[in-house]
Amino acid sequence: MWRYWNSSHRPSPDIAIALLIESVLLIFALGAVSLGAGIKGADFGEAPRPRMVRPLTAFVYMLLCLVLALAIFSPLLLYAVTIGYIPIPVPLPKIDLYVAISVSAVIAAIVTFVFYRIASKNAEEFLRKAEI
Repeated sequence: MWRYWNSSHRPSPDIAIALLIESVLLIFALGAVSLGAGIKGADFGEAPRPRMVRPLTAFVYMLLCLVLALAIFSPLLLYAVTIGYIPIPVPLPKIDLYVAISVSAVIAAIVTFVFYRIASKNAEEFLRKAEI
């Protein structure tokens, strides 16, 4: 594997910084989704063995995280297609790297805000049930 690696396969500094920004955006957005999953699917049952989160809730939220990660990352994928990193036979509109990162940041901010609100409402409901 390493014998095929050379310096021409390294990404440009712009792409490296864009991927760093994308990873931070994904951490915050998917962290908010996972927080909601942990609160919504909390399972404190002891039988037959203790679990932290119900398996169905964990699976559904895992699929949701995959879809949302693809949605957040899609503008950068579109940029990669338009500059030729990912070859496809269909012509697509050109997009600038800074526009792609900005669109991705807006998508991530919306996802983070929406799922943080959902998680906080679920937490309030969870604590209300715990007081009873």
